Amino acid sequence: MERDTLIKVFTLVLVAAFMLELFSMRSSVTNTTSLNSTTPSQEPSLYGTGQTSATLLSYKEYLNVFKAGRDLTINSSLGEIRDIDGVGYLNRQGGALIVVLDQSANVPLIASEIEQMFPDLNVTAVGQFELPPTVEFTTSEGKRNVSMNAVIELEIEPNILPSDNVTLSLIGLVSGDNLAGSPVAKVIPTQGEALANATIKEATYDYGAVAIIPWGSRNLNASRIREALSNEVWNLSMNYSPRSFVLVNGLDSASDEIVKKVENLSYVTGVFSTEVDLRDEMNDSEKLGSDIKGILGDNTTIDYPSSVIEMTFHSENLSKDGLFKSIGWTPVVYRRMSIEVSGKLNISGVEYDVPSNTTFDEMLVDSYSVGQQIGVWLDTGTIGRRIVNLKLDRIAQ
Repeated sequence: MERDTLIKVFTLVLVAAFMLELFSMRSSVTNTTSLNSTTPSQEPSLYGTGQTSATLLSYKEYLNVFKAGRDLTINSSLGEIRDIDGVGYLNRQGGALIVVLDQSANVPLIASEIEQMFPDLNVTAVGQFELPPTVEFTTSEGKRNVSMNAVIELEIEPNILPSDNVTLSLIGLVSGDNLAGSPVAKVIPTQGEALANATIKEATYDYGAVAIIPWGSRNLNASRIREALSNEVWNLSMNYSPRSFVLVNGLDSASDEIVKKVENLSYVTGVFSTEVDLRDEMNDSEKLGSDIKGILGDNTTIDYPSSVIEMTFHSENLSKDGLFKSIGWTPVVYRRMSIEVSGKLNISGVEYDVPSNTTFDEMLVDSYSVGQQIGVWLDTGTIGRRIVNLKLDRIAQ
């Protein structure tokens, strides 16, 4: 595809995303200051996307209370909001309720009280965010460092406190190193990582197992093993691919003549860099080592990779002895368990409340038991002082 066509396609995609943001996103820019004080560039304008950290400076002194598809202006029970300390007056318009406050500092607190009184309603506020001097934008012609140095206003859920840093996604028209007009902005989760204490709450009857097969024993009867395991467990799924190759250090820098000699060994099926592929039945490491070293020299090192049997199954009365007898090697056994995380979580020096009922299903080594406390590393997504997503990354060692 030619370069001009690629640019057109990229631009169309960005325009589509830009228009979707304009029409579907409540958290959009309502005002921008100090954004376009420079002389407009003579370069062509290109749609671009960027991501940056921004600081909440303050809120406007009102809250928007609404519910899609409902006219709240006829809901008399909303008059109770007027009794909340710090509320000045209510203004009903356009099917929504505007709650005017005595001071903007009370926005997060009063918004929380309204949400507790009317949990089925949406509450938003207009926050003023300070952007950094420059933001990197990606356009169809590459990356641009775009001058910003602006304060923008976004309609957001007011669970962010003044001075909090958030991550913003930006879409705008880039001209040179400036934006032509105001960007469309949206608060997105700030990604991080945290170490948490967790409790194993439940162990299921779903298992996994891994058996390491030495190189010289890889030519095994997988069908026989599968049949034997099927007599021990339910719903067996087994995968085995013998690793019929060795890795020869220095072979990738050897002469064509040397490589040809290796390829001509009767049990070799191919040579690729340092990898020497073999017939499955070739399992004599002494003969192979002698042959290879006879060609490349006695100091040649050879790696004989192990093969792996992987399986999943269901069992209500698992016998590890039965697994060993069926496979011929002792497997590492895993069990699906439910892990619960609760309490507080420290993310980048800030303490957060873990959302209730935060659990993860994970395959753990079956030496773990129900009720045991373990450490886990979590991938986190936060907006302000609220955790919006958590993902189990790994068990802490």
